Amino acid sequence: MDEQTLLELSSAILRLSRQIRAALDGPLEAALQLNFSEISVLRLIDQGVHSPSDLSRELQIPAPTISRTLNHLVERGLVERGVDPLNLRRFYLRLTPEGQKIRQKTRQIAHKVLTEHYGHVPEEVLEQALAALRALEPHLKEVQYA
Repeated sequence: MDEQTLLELSSAILRLSRQIRAALDGPLEAALQLNFSEISVLRLIDQGVHSPSDLSRELQIPAPTISRTLNHLVERGLVERGVDPLNLRRFYLRLTPEGQKIRQKTRQIAHKVLTEHYGHVPEEVLEQALAALRALEPHLKEVQYA
């Protein structure tokens, strides 16, 4: 693989990620009083990631940070923790009804903000970019947080 291509690709992904996150962070935090990591944890639990270790691996965030984040979400009444009936040494996580409401608000706010910032991008360009990123993602998931 061409060294320059890999560097340019990495740089472009990081730059676009920062731009999108910058657009979303303020409005989401103002409306929900949750930071980006907390919102990401809620999203993953909603999508079926139900253990702290899986969250840590998926988000590539150290376990102690995930633990603090989960404690805050449990205190806010957005996440429930329970013992996994199949493995009593593991916890399972699920959204509470309030957590589900927050997820819905998150989607609504994110859609509004992203449409305001990027609604001018032609649908065809978005579809091509999404297809390319979907093709790339399995190759990048090989590196995990250690």
